[in-house]
Amino acid sequence: TGTISLSRSALHRSLSARTSENAQLNEQLATGLQINRSSDDPTGFGIARRLDSFVRQYDQITRSIESAVSWTNSTQDSLDDMANLLTSAYEEGIRGANSTMGPEGRTQIANRVNHILGEVIERLNTKTADGYIFAGTNTTEKPFVLDNDCRLYTSDAADDQHRFDPGVRPLLNNKI
Repeated sequence: TGTISLSRSALHRSLSARTSENAQLNEQLATGLQINRSSDDPTGFGIARRLDSFVRQYDQITRSIESAVSWTNSTQDSLDDMANLLTSAYEEGIRGANSTMGPEGRTQIANRVNHILGEVIERLNTKTADGYIFAGTNTTEKPFVLDNDCRLYTSDAADDQHRFDPGVRPLLNNKI
């Protein structure tokens, strides 16, 4: 009877261990993870947590790079457009400087240059998902408006606005 009791005890331990292993394997199958808690494998759990942290950092860096590339592409496109517009305005100015052109022709040129100015202001107000690209640090507010033939730039500070009448050349190297 002592041998039977010992065998029953060993069988019970073995059955209990197999039930525990079966439960652990079922959990691994259900979650798709080999380590579900630190008690499964303390060393492996620590490594897995560090790897998860690295993956999150990598994902954040990837999103930041994608945002920077988008911003750079939008900026380059806007600058290219503005260069073309300014070249057109320059050509109109050369055409208007012709001494044989009458007042009506100069008025037409002035209208075209004003239209070009509006296009330049529109490009200066280019907006991406992250905000206005030429707005400094206050990217939520439109930085440039055309108001009564004057250019108005609203900088980063709420009370720091600059109004420029046509022909005035401001010295603001820290704004644009």
